[in-house]
Amino acid sequence: MQMCLIKSLFKLIILLSILASCKASKRDHALQTKIIFVNLRIAKDDSGREHVELIDKVWVTGELKKRETHEKATHPLTCEFLDAKDNLLATITIQNPLNESFEDFSSEGSIARKQVTLNEASFTLRTEVSEGATYLKVSNTVGTIGIISLQ
Repeated sequence: MQMCLIKSLFKLIILLSILASCKASKRDHALQTKIIFVNLRIAKDDSGREHVELIDKVWVTGELKKRETHEKATHPLTCEFLDAKDNLLATITIQNPLNESFEDFSSEGSIARKQVTLNEASFTLRTEVSEGATYLKVSNTVGTIGIISLQ
């Protein structure tokens, strides 16, 4: 009887150890990875060149749900999150907010897609990235339009 009790107790200790290590692993991952929300403003200057500036940023603990990929952007902005040594941590590609596309009724009464080019717009990026992210580099099809400190 004592032998059976000792075996059961031993199995229980092993099971609790495994469960505790799994929980600790998830907690350590949450401490290393955070979600960052970056609010930006993009604008064109008098010469038509685009530039981007930081409005604000917020770091929160958590994990993002997996996102579906959508159609390719026709006027993309590539947003790269970099650490202090310029190592790439995450990349997001979005449609340039200065190039709006929407549906409207044409003069014939059918639905037509219209393109509008803005001089200024605000947008938000969100991604899961380690707290070691130091910079955000934003580029369009011509080149880099902004490097923003995340510290």
